[in-house]
Amino acid sequence: MFVHIIERKRQKSFFQFVMLLIAALPLSILAGCRDISVGTDTEFYGVPCFNMIVHYGELGFIMGASEWEPVFTLCIYLGNLYNKTLNAGLFLVAYWTLTFAFLSIYLLREKISLSFGVFIYLLLFYNPSLNLMRQSMAMSVCMLSWCFLYKHKLLWCIIFMVLAYFCHHSAVIFAIPIFIYLYLNYTRKKKKKKKNKIKSRTNFTQFVYILAPLFVVLYDIILGVLIRVGIFSDHFNAYVDSDETNFSKTNVLSSLILFLFVVLFAKKSHLEEKFGNYTKIIAYISFILMFSSLVSAWAFRSSYYFLTLFPIIIPMMTQNLKNTSVKQLQMVFNVFLVFLWFWDVVVNGSNSTYPYTSTILEF
Repeated sequence: MFVHIIERKRQKSFFQFVMLLIAALPLSILAGCRDISVGTDTEFYGVPCFNMIVHYGELGFIMGASEWEPVFTLCIYLGNLYNKTLNAGLFLVAYWTLTFAFLSIYLLREKISLSFGVFIYLLLFYNPSLNLMRQSMAMSVCMLSWCFLYKHKLLWCIIFMVLAYFCHHSAVIFAIPIFIYLYLNYTRKKKKKKKNKIKSRTNFTQFVYILAPLFVVLYDIILGVLIRVGIFSDHFNAYVDSDETNFSKTNVLSSLILFLFVVLFAKKSHLEEKFGNYTKIIAYISFILMFSSLVSAWAFRSSYYFLTLFPIIIPMMTQNLKNTSVKQLQMVFNVFLVFLWFWDVVVNGSNSTYPYTSTILEF
């Protein structure tokens, strides 16, 4: 409802911003009221972080002793200040995640449908955010970073990329879609000066198509280097040479279908020339990275930094396309997302977020 109110008024105003903040509240409250059994990482990261905060008390000591990124730690700390419970901190974590995600979609309100973008985001990422809390915080900030990049505000893009890194160090992966966009945009600007633009883009696309599978093969080596140089913390050693794998045929199949939808949308979109295969490259990489679960149970999460752009680029491709075939394709896509959510969350119990239980809400 709040998103619909915002969408009716395209002109930017303080009222719209307030509505945006309110729109993120209901699901944030739902996330904050959950039991620690909802989401594996809630108990694995949230509870130890809260206990550490209670033990040290003062913020200076807490930040020095924290094993987790500062933004996540600060949210749990502020929640503890408010009512001395972990639930308040979980609310702030969810509110951070949803607010940045909604703000990203709102920032491009003249280019995309707000309701469609929020619809995609919630079905793809809300339940995982109850488990992958720190990464979800980083992903939503990365979304905003990309929006500023699209609006040619590189400084703000960099600022929010740094902020995302302090939410979760894995946000450095998002430098890849940023670089790809910058390169393709650079070749587009050279259109009038160089006649081999199309060939240059084609070669680059082929290069990316080959490089993505290599990342899966060399996953352990690449992650080991990032840990040794200090970009990733020592906690990521658990992701290297792991005996645990979590290959899911369902995840691979759903990613393949999402990739095909993006290809179909791109063929009909007037943005294809501007993006220069960007949307298809992003979808392809997210699909290939699903195979990294063959290497490590956690490695496939890197694909989320590419999937996180879907709530922006898919509505952008379908905006202002009025022909019947596109509307039918979008309808099929919407049905697929709902089915994917049901199958992934309810049937398979992915991310351990279903069934939802709450002692506070008494259900």
